[in-house]
Amino acid sequence: MDKITLINKSLWCFWYGLLGLIPVLGVPFGLMAIWSSWQLRRSPLAGWNPGRNYVTWGKVLAIIGLLFSFCCLSALAVRISKLVEY
Repeated sequence: MDKITLINKSLWCFWYGLLGLIPVLGVPFGLMAIWSSWQLRRSPLAGWNPGRNYVTWGKVLAIIGLLFSFCCLSALAVRISKLVEY
């Protein structure tokens, strides 16, 4: 992976993390951000990455988005189970 590709993938990781904040619909983007950050960490140029902050924030936003989506889906499941009981 060359330096330009490394920087470009770092920016895409950040954008995937931002899109991962969308409840439920952002789950695939959140997973892509986490996958991209994992790939960038394994890169031979991982020590030299001026976009390291983008990767870090992309992963943080993705995790927050996934947790929020999980909470929304859990609340929906509880609500549906209570409706079915009645």
